[in-house]
Amino acid sequence: MALTFDGDTTQVTITPERKSSIVVTKPSDISIDVTTADALVKTITQSLVKNTVNVSVPSPTSMTVTKPSDITVEVLEKGSRGPQGIQGEQGPSGADGRGVVEGGDKYQVLSKASDTDYDTAWVDMAVTQTVKNVSGGVLQKGTPVHAVTEASPQGQLAYVIAARADTPSSMPATFVLNEDLADESEGQAIVTGYISGVDTSAFAAGDVVYVGETGGYTNVKPTGNNLIQNLGVVIKSHVSSGSGMIYGSGRSNDVPNLAEGKFFIGSSTNTLQSIYTLPTSDGTDGQVLTTDGSGSVTFRDASGGLSDVVDDSSPQLGGDLDVQTSSLFTSTTNGNITLTPNGTGYINLDGTIKFRRFSTPPTAFEGGMYADDQDNLFFGVSDS
Repeated sequence: MALTFDGDTTQVTITPERKSSIVVTKPSDISIDVTTADALVKTITQSLVKNTVNVSVPSPTSMTVTKPSDITVEVLEKGSRGPQGIQGEQGPSGADGRGVVEGGDKYQVLSKASDTDYDTAWVDMAVTQTVKNVSGGVLQKGTPVHAVTEASPQGQLAYVIAARADTPSSMPATFVLNEDLADESEGQAIVTGYISGVDTSAFAAGDVVYVGETGGYTNVKPTGNNLIQNLGVVIKSHVSSGSGMIYGSGRSNDVPNLAEGKFFIGSSTNTLQSIYTLPTSDGTDGQVLTTDGSGSVTFRDASGGLSDVVDDSSPQLGGDLDVQTSSLFTSTTNGNITLTPNGTGYINLDGTIKFRRFSTPPTAFEGGMYADDQDNLFFGVSDS
């Protein structure tokens, strides 16, 4: 059903025969109201530039269309829906969406490979850091590297050189490279975790590896003055697909190696290596430790000293002799004790002299002197 009302008619009422819609055709620059007996259904405003507007009602009911008096509007009730047409042919498939990248090994995880959207890669599980090679040469994957101070650092980069156990300024190994790096190039290094794709053919699974004396890694613990840093353990031995677990980057041993014969002395810096060297094997019975004054201490036979005073045939005192409460005596039967000044010197007895009293006078001799039990003092003189 179609109804056209011209400029003389301002309202028209239409009653659809079923739940449906009407189509109102009007000029684009005017406003029209569509109402039912209960309420306003729709206001078709000037902002609607389409000339034809669909108006739906929930059930068959009368609708009143109100318009200005100077225009013509057509109201059309929609007919029933016709049968569904034949389905058309399927169109071409669209481009594949972004998915998970192929590949990856067991236990690997998906990680961003760059700042670019959807740029991902399968990687071994590890804690990593972006580093820059400033060593002046190429550094291979698996190389232990030492972080150094850069004059003009950029971002969160760590600047690295090859670590080596014989050079304290190149220790400890802060990271282990997870890729080859040309000089001045950036890449990933491992702080701790799993590494694969490296040459471990010189080792056996389970070997502990250390920073090498001149760089790289070794299963021989450094000796001598070389610093010791345990990097991790070998998991798989292979020339190109070897693997291991890194757990010791970032620190050297608290106690370094000592040269043969050296020892640590307590100091304000915890330990100080001795400046002299002790022998590494025992001496023979009676030998003593002797220094050469240049840092070398050895076992030698005793010389220039006494193991027993009786061995000294010409003893001399370097100071006064203090006998305290002891006595000077001889153990030789009827032995004499002689005090002999030199030249015109004399014996100075500075103090009171006490003589032994003899109840029976001893045999007199020239120069002798004794006291009897009556405190008489006797001197021996020559018979002549």
